[in-house]
Amino acid sequence: MVRPGLMVYGVVPPGERKANQKLIRLIRSALSFHSRVGNLKWISKGISLGHGRIFTANQKMQIAIPSGYGNSYPPSAPNRANVLIRGLLCVVVGRVAWTNA
Repeated sequence: MVRPGLMVYGVVPPGERKANQKLIRLIRSALSFHSRVGNLKWISKGISLGHGRIFTANQKMQIAIPSGYGNSYPPSAPNRANVLIRGLLCVVVGRVAWTNA
């Protein structure tokens, strides 16, 4: 019996990521998420962001707010996901709230 589950969508289940590196290299994502930046804002060092305030800026930085999980962005991706903004790889900071934009 084959249970493809998330791999149908090109997503490797977390428990399988180290199991078969050759297979993982062959899997391509079948889905993508596109959004527009709804707000740009400069924040100062020490400012906390996101639901539960799990991110604190260690320097002055500019943040972009495109969407929240009310727009289908997964709330399970804080401080470890990357996004492309006009070709620039950016880190998702803070826990995603219902609607950030």
